[in-house]
Amino acid sequence: MIGRLKWLGAVVLALALAAAGQPASAAVADRGCGYQAVRKIAVSGSSRPDALTVRATGRRCGAVTIAVTLRSASGALLWTEKVYWGLIEAARFPDEPVPEVGRERIVSAVDNWVSVEDTATAPDWPDAGAALPGGEASAEMQYDTPLSHARYSAIRASHEKMICTPVGPESTHCLAIDPATHRLEVFFNRGQ
Repeated sequence: MIGRLKWLGAVVLALALAAAGQPASAAVADRGCGYQAVRKIAVSGSSRPDALTVRATGRRCGAVTIAVTLRSASGALLWTEKVYWGLIEAARFPDEPVPEVGRERIVSAVDNWVSVEDTATAPDWPDAGAALPGGEASAEMQYDTPLSHARYSAIRASHEKMICTPVGPESTHCLAIDPATHRLEVFFNRGQ
């Protein structure tokens, strides 16, 4: 019972920090090998920052699921996705055995799961009409995008923040607001 009360107290603290608009990250420990970090970041273009939550859940640290959720300042869901830790860390699926890791590793991963970058740092669209979706190799890194050249270029030129998260072994996708639709989109994928 005391363990549940401590856990509930930590959740209430994190919610209070989020409601108060604290700019710093708020971390919450969870039962099992769960852990959650919340930080404020302006991605949606609103004058008020959005809430980015990264949460690990699972009984064993080697088999947690990582969820990323971005909500507007008003609480509207902008994006959510989940990925199995074993896929990112060891290229294993949930039904395959994964090496156990320490809780410190999960805490560090959650705290550093999302990188925040400027859309202007995205790779240039290739010259001579070649399509970025065909893959551009740059120092072993490959890129692709589901967007048209015009939409890609508009997002890149916006100089706004984008968030980048792991989606597979050695691969990441970056999300940004499309200035034409004002919706969060998968801007591009990168990997080796």
